[in-house]
Amino acid sequence: MFWPKEVWGEYATTLEDFKDPENADQAVACLNHLVTDALRHVPECFEYMTKLTSPSVLSFCAIPQVRSRSEV
Repeated sequence: MFWPKEVWGEYATTLEDFKDPENADQAVACLNHLVTDALRHVPECFEYMTKLTSPSVLSFCAIPQVRSRSEV
């Protein structure tokens, strides 16, 4: 798992703490924090992708961006 400790450390002592049902509220708050932080990068991602001229390179870059958004 890769979650930045700078974020999850605000909500738990260890990542394993999120497994416990009594920590569900903290786990959701942590996920909301991570998603909000990731979304702030969307404009820069789109700006970068508008500069790509090769369709295969654009697909290579765009598909993971779309996938990661739908899986969150």
